Amino acid sequence: MNDSIKNAFECVGQVYEEVSILLQDFDASLIDDGFECLHKTTIATTELSRHITIPRYWFARFAGRYYGLKEQEVKNPILCVGVIFSDAQQKAMEPVLFVGWMRVPGESPNPYESWWFRALYFDSDDRFDISERDETPTEVDENLPADITSTMSFTCKEGLKRKDLPKDGGYFSVPLTSVKTQEHVESLSKKLVSLLPADLSR
Repeated sequence: MNDSIKNAFECVGQVYEEVSILLQDFDASLIDDGFECLHKTTIATTELSRHITIPRYWFARFAGRYYGLKEQEVKNPILCVGVIFSDAQQKAMEPVLFVGWMRVPGESPNPYESWWFRALYFDSDDRFDISERDETPTEVDENLPADITSTMSFTCKEGLKRKDLPKDGGYFSVPLTSVKTQEHVESLSKKLVSLLPADLSR
């Protein structure tokens, strides 16, 4: 195999290894806060295909973990921590760690079909009203990566509410390379939990 091709595959494998460790660290942190992953040892992903004519989709463009409160029989809302590897045009980009939550009508969503988070990151879905959330700095913020984005809130537009659309939620993101310490992971987890409305957090 050509060395440049071999090196490229080795780099992709190394990135996936690091993302795997990072997501497992988030698992441990959120478990401490009373949450559990909805899909055990697998990742939730989007736009993944085995079709012979679309090789661009042979590798994961998003790798995430979805969580619900352990004490709830119906897991709603769900929390998401995931890494986005491609942009809205499905081209490779600098990976971004995406962190958020959403509430859906009715039963818990299938975590393998919860691609809304990735769509919301690119503001590419006109079915939602998206706005910046007003926040008061907290002690947790002191330990967050410096280049974390503002927190965004979203609600489903009136007239579009149906069982397969999230009702509301919130999210923020940070470049993957900026998440460097266990302290970062724990602070990001706590910030995520703090976004939940009081009536949904426990």
